[in-house]
Amino acid sequence: MLIDQDQERLGALTNQLASERLVLDATVYDSEGVKVAASDAAKTVRDVLGLDTPLSTASIGRQQLVEPIINDHTIIGFVRITFETGKVTAISDHHYRKSDRFMYMMILMSFLCGLLLMVLLRKQPKNKGENLLLKQP
Repeated sequence: MLIDQDQERLGALTNQLASERLVLDATVYDSEGVKVAASDAAKTVRDVLGLDTPLSTASIGRQQLVEPIINDHTIIGFVRITFETGKVTAISDHHYRKSDRFMYMMILMSFLCGLLLMVLLRKQPKNKGENLLLKQP
């Protein structure tokens, strides 16, 4: 697609990438760095990185991923994907909290099992009288 400069298929591919819930936008560049195709909601690199804003405040909460596109051991282009780090960390935080709850429950269960085992081992048998059935005549 990139070799043939098929704008329509590359545009469909970038829109498909951008439709993922963690992806903000996707753009494809040729080997010279010229934009070939972009998703519908794609922003320019300057806007995403916040180069025109003081202290690059526009780039806060966004993470760029740029990977080369290789064909026959030569780089024929690049794909740039922008992720929203807030969404990525929100998903991972949910999984961490869930695993933390499981860990706390396991610690509580092991503590309770230890208490039960301690009570059972500490309990001393009551000294009953002599068993007359087992006594030899």
